[in-house]
Amino acid sequence: MIENGDIQNLIDAYGESIWAVDTDLRLIYFNAYFKEDFKNAFGIDLTRGMDLLAHASREVSDFWLPRYQAALSGKRVSFTFKENSLRGNKYFRVNLNPLEENGTLKGVSAISVDITGEETARRLYEAEQRKAQQYLEIAGVMFVALDSAGLITMVNRKLCEVTGYTKEELIGSNWFSMMLPEREREEVAAVAEKLLRGEIEPVEYYENTILTKEGFERIVAWHNTLVTNEEGVIEGHLSSGTDVTEQRILEARLKEREEFFKTVADYTAGWEYWMSPDGSYLYISPAVESITGYTPEDFHRIPGLIDKIIHPADKELFKHHKKTVSPMHDPVDFRIITKNNTVKWIGHVCRPIYDSRGNYRGIRASNRDITKRKCAEKEISNLLREKEYLLKEVHHRIKNNMATLVSLINLQLETVKGEEAKSALLEIENRIRSMLTLYSTLFESGDFEHVSLKQYLGTLVDSIVGTFPEAEKITVYKKLDNLNLPVKVIFSIGIIINELVTNAMKYAFKDNPAGHLKVGAVLTGNSIQVSVEDSGNGIPDGVDIFQSEGFGLKLIRLLTKQLQGRLELDGKEGTKITITIPLEKKK
Repeated sequence: MIENGDIQNLIDAYGESIWAVDTDLRLIYFNAYFKEDFKNAFGIDLTRGMDLLAHASREVSDFWLPRYQAALSGKRVSFTFKENSLRGNKYFRVNLNPLEENGTLKGVSAISVDITGEETARRLYEAEQRKAQQYLEIAGVMFVALDSAGLITMVNRKLCEVTGYTKEELIGSNWFSMMLPEREREEVAAVAEKLLRGEIEPVEYYENTILTKEGFERIVAWHNTLVTNEEGVIEGHLSSGTDVTEQRILEARLKEREEFFKTVADYTAGWEYWMSPDGSYLYISPAVESITGYTPEDFHRIPGLIDKIIHPADKELFKHHKKTVSPMHDPVDFRIITKNNTVKWIGHVCRPIYDSRGNYRGIRASNRDITKRKCAEKEISNLLREKEYLLKEVHHRIKNNMATLVSLINLQLETVKGEEAKSALLEIENRIRSMLTLYSTLFESGDFEHVSLKQYLGTLVDSIVGTFPEAEKITVYKKLDNLNLPVKVIFSIGIIINELVTNAMKYAFKDNPAGHLKVGAVLTGNSIQVSVEDSGNGIPDGVDIFQSEGFGLKLIRLLTKQLQGRLELDGKEGTKITITIPLEKKK
């Protein structure tokens, strides 16, 4: 039989605290461990019959009393208790059992197991879990954990924001049937099942489509890892995902735009290229092959190929052009030697490229095969030279013919007796001289479309005056602006000057062979004022220059009308005739 002393020895030998109280919560028995724990907690030595809660605080009493009362009502009570002892915080798992003797409730027996280490570890684990969850909640990416059946065991706030679901709606739901479009559901679920069985290697990164609560599709880039237990058995997987929907849409648009511009560039007839700052090509159009014989791949493969195919005579030109590339750079023409050793002319234009931040991105160039144009230009140039030669020859012959006419007229003048006939021949000679002077000026200048007014009229006036015997007694003043006028206009002005100077020399100085003659041709505004003024006798009474039937005056009026000019007469002192000719014809 076990005696009471033996029972006490057994209780004391037990490694945890054991005690019992009666129905008034007074100690019936306790072991050494409980005595030590009590003293550490309250600094009091235990004795039998002591009221166990008499020395406890109100907070401790309020915690223990209802649990003792529950045990005194016949219930088994189990709970965890935190003790703030002198040695620090300790955790105990306490079991309270009704204490009966012969069917009569005598009190409560209790056993307390120190679980401080276990509880501390559990609380640390839970704290780490909470911290990890907080990290997941504030993360800018989505997190989801699935078990081996594909059920959602964990999600973070970001995934809820993207999908529109709450955590309560997601936890416990099947990920594949709830979140994937029907077209992908079966395939993705089958792959996930094989992964969990270890039949295929896990994929660290992939993209797929998920459905939001409202049924919209979002493209997500996932990073995945398998979750295993201590034995290495796969229990599920954890995934982090980024919503890349807008990025993929933008990439698709950019690709479409890139393909559009590439198509435009590829189908141009010209050879287009984009050269980077390091001299490599970012783009070369396919047309390069039809122009040079070399493919785009040749230009990518052979460094500096463009410099190598430049014609030797044009290498310095192209080298200088590359050094001076600017946004306003002029085009340049040069020759290349193609792959089959033919020479072609290239019309080249290029400009530097800068991005939106002002960074230099290289050179964009366009090249056209202008060989046919160059050949046509050369042929045209040859034809123009030939035409110029023929024109000079024609003018030379005309000039010679007119000089011959003047000589014939002079010979005729030597044989003519009548003064009227001599005068008529002299007028004809002067008119021919005006044309001869014009042709001489044209021939000497080499410009057959425009003539210098000053050079032509100066020579013409001297030539006309020099045909009269009294020329030495006449002082000639010339005021001529240096203007280049069309041949048609200056030819008519020359005829007018010839008639006016001839009339002045014939009639103005009959009674007074000495005098002066002023000839002017000056620019006034947008018109030319041509004038001939003499200090002679003036126009006789009865002569109206505006109505005269004389050939010379009729010719002056006709030419003035053709030039849309205005004829004016001033006869106060001598005679002054002014003709104002507009430079631009009235419409």
